[in-house]
This record gives sequence, structure tokens and C-alpha cells, in this order.
Amino acid sequence: MEFGSDLDSNEDTSFILISTNTLPSAIQFDSAKRLFYNHQIRKQNQNNYSTDLLALYAIRLSLESRVRGLLGIDYATTNGKNIGLSTFMKIAKGLKYVEYSSNTEWTEIEWVNNWLNHHMHRHLRPYPWIIHQALEVLRLLVDPKEPLIKSNRTIYSFYSATYVIDESALQKEIEATLKELHIKVQIRWLDKREIVKKK
Repeated sequence: MEFGSDLDSNEDTSFILISTNTLPSAIQFDSAKRLFYNHQIRKQNQNNYSTDLLALYAIRLSLESRVRGLLGIDYATTNGKNIGLSTFMKIAKGLKYVEYSSNTEWTEIEWVNNWLNHHMHRHLRPYPWIIHQALEVLRLLVDPKEPLIKSNRTIYSFYSATYVIDESALQKEIEATLKELHIKVQIRWLDKREIVKKK
């Protein structure tokens, strides 16, 4: 910051101090503690720089929760290692027994996942309009507002972006696909799959 002032004394370089890219880990840890214990962060950290970065983690959590939920998988391991979201997304994208909302774009969803990983692992705050775009891409899968229309049924649901006719066939397909990718795989299934089912 002092060098910025030396180069141009008329330039305000105070933004550097509140950029999430330069904040020390202790401040991020303080935010995590305060979110957990007090359900809010310090007033001086309640700004776009801090909250935008926290939004990335929330977006990533919602995407992973949605993909695992529609697959019905709590977690899966191979040789003692967890299978990651990217693998689950590839499986979800290719499922024959799931019908997705017609506007769901899996390629764009995969781009958002890669973008989230890049920014989260490097602790970078992206431009706000890119966060907005990521939310728009994921909205159709994670938060559909329009109902699913099936013949004479109009279905309103959190999960209306996904529809299955034969859930047992879907589970067999998911398991078979995982076993093709990983010979030794262990799956812990969720009690309930987050998907609209034929009744």
C-alpha cells in the first residue's frame, strides 16, 4: 500500500487492506468463528470483499448438496479416498433414468464448478457480475421456480428440475456407472433422494 501511495499520492489504495486476496488467514478464521458462534461477522468485515468470498463457499456447498441429493449419495469412497463432486457431476450429466429441466446446461454447470474450485483454492474474490452469472447458471438445477409439467400434472417442488420414473433402475444405473469408474467403490446412500418421482 505504501508503494501505491508513493507512485500516485492521489490514488486511494485502501481497498488493498480489505481485499479478500490479501487478508491474513487469522481474519478469515475470525469470520468463520463469528459465523458459527454469533451468526454474523464483524461489522468492519461486512462488506462486499468479505461476503463475496463467503458467497463462493455457499454456492459450492449448494451445488454439491444438489448433485449428491439427486444421486441419493451421502458419500462414496474408492480405496479409502472420497470421490469428488466433479465425478458425481459427470455421472449425473449422463444419467438415462433422470429427466432434467429442458434448460439445464450441464456444460455450463461444470464450468461453474471449475471456476468455483479455482477461486476457492486460490482465495480469490471474483468480479461480482461473475458471481451473479454463476448463480444464474445454477438456478435452473438448484432453485427452479417454474413447475414441472407432466401430462396432466403440474408439480411444484424444490426438485422440479429433476424427474425420475423408476427410482430403483436409477440407483442401479448410478451404482454401475460408479463401479465402471472405480472398481472398488463403497457408497453410502441417503435415506431420501432429492428428485421428483412418478406417483
